Amino acid sequence: MQLSDIRSQIYLLLRETSSTDSNFTDAQINSFINQSIRLMVPIIEQPRKFSSGTQVVAGTATYTIPTDFVMLKTVYFGDKTITGDDLPLEFKTEQWLRAHFPNWRDTSTGARGRPKYIILLDDDTFLLFPTPDATESATGKLLTYDYLFIPTDLSSDSDTPDLPLPYHDLIKFYACYLCYLNLGKKDEAVLVFKSFTEHHKLIQRASTIESEENLSFQWIGDERDMEGGGVLY
Repeated sequence: MQLSDIRSQIYLLLRETSSTDSNFTDAQINSFINQSIRLMVPIIEQPRKFSSGTQVVAGTATYTIPTDFVMLKTVYFGDKTITGDDLPLEFKTEQWLRAHFPNWRDTSTGARGRPKYIILLDDDTFLLFPTPDATESATGKLLTYDYLFIPTDLSSDSDTPDLPLPYHDLIKFYACYLCYLNLGKKDEAVLVFKSFTEHHKLIQRASTIESEENLSFQWIGDERDMEGGGVLY
């Protein structure tokens, strides 16, 4: 769906035909659309990308977060060419590390080892603990992660959102929610936000059902089959 299509949907929801009879200009609606996409990212947990991998350095505990970063989903450390070496790291908070490892800020040689935990130290930095030692910083020992990211703003009418296609139709609801808040129409804002959450749940439910069915085993067969133990698919 293109930016112009989403904008048209918003005018329809607002019961307006275009910017000529609207409380908002096209530029303002575009701004609400881009704001909506950014706000939707942590709610719908899309879009995602995998990092290409960061080579860790002996004695270095901190690593820069990507500029488009929103939230970590999964994170791994190790060399994927070595059997059993590329393993998940555990997400922790600074408070947890401080309580369990009072020396967590120590990067001296004796305190180093294989990283087991990762925290968001601040808005720009990951921290690995323990700090990688010489063995765990060999070439190929990478920090890789799956994360939510902020898509590039839509600017041209032909631009399309960097979101999975089913979520394109949710943008209009969130944008209209922002429009109504801007107009001070709280009741209308509540109703259209409810539409957003309901449609989001439907998409999530369909995705979850599909995943569970693809991963499940099913017994099929009639009573005669079951006497012989049935057939497992």
